[in-house]
Amino acid sequence: MKTKLAALAAAVVLATLASAQTGTGRAGDEAAIRKMGEQYAAAWNSADARQAAALFAEDGTFTDVNGQTYKGRMAIEKDLAESEVGTAKTGMTMSITTEAVRFLQPDLAVAMGTTHFSGAQKGPGGGHYMSVVRRVGSEWKVAAVHAAASPPASMAGGPGTAGGPRPTGTSGSSMAEADALVALEREWGEAVVAKNLSTLDRIMADDFTEVDPAGQTRGKQASMDEVKGGELVFESYTPNDVTPRVYGDTAIVTGMSVIKATYRGEDISGNYRWTDTFVKRDGRWQAVASQATRVVEEKK
Repeated sequence: MKTKLAALAAAVVLATLASAQTGTGRAGDEAAIRKMGEQYAAAWNSADARQAAALFAEDGTFTDVNGQTYKGRMAIEKDLAESEVGTAKTGMTMSITTEAVRFLQPDLAVAMGTTHFSGAQKGPGGGHYMSVVRRVGSEWKVAAVHAAASPPASMAGGPGTAGGPRPTGTSGSSMAEADALVALEREWGEAVVAKNLSTLDRIMADDFTEVDPAGQTRGKQASMDEVKGGELVFESYTPNDVTPRVYGDTAIVTGMSVIKATYRGEDISGNYRWTDTFVKRDGRWQAVASQATRVVEEKK
């Protein structure tokens, strides 16, 4: 059973999710995506789980601030319906700010932003997120969202890398492409453990953006410098539940990894959920965005 806090935390992150009618051209699309947060906040404040879930693509995924991942619109609606949400129930009103939108394809974009609560504080005061949205017909839908609570913990985490077993799902993709992505994730994880900078340079695109478990955002060079300088040291990295989804030349890969590592001398070992976004350029996949969240074990 979820605790009320865990349920509320899940609802906080779901606030990033919504769909919007597309506008005219890139400016109209960006405006529609930025408006998505307002639309979801209205659904959350009125405790309308069905409306909130309808804003996801059918195969959408949602990783909440506790590191729990819900796969598919029905599972997301069920989770939200079981959560304590809505102004009337919580005494809180939620708002969302979309801070940046980056288009990877004309019909697919990455959005980053924050959530905030006002009123009675019964849970986290806000959070940050990274979401991948795609056009489905005439609407934008959430393909994946990954979030963490604020204020951030004292420690940061490493890149949201993965790898390992065969994919558990390949919606919208061929098995060959899915296998290639899983192999690339495995190579990425091995490169971090081995401090193989040339491999990291090849896998991460020059415009790569990472959001770590503490909500800190960094680019490719900063991520590589942490590995090179010894700030981030992995002893072991064991991935599982790796699930690629391919949409043309863009792919979303979700999974969980058990790690043994330190960051700036602090032990950050544990289970982490991650969401990586890849773009195929010149015939090869490169990572353009990543976010990781530490899994919080619920007390029974």
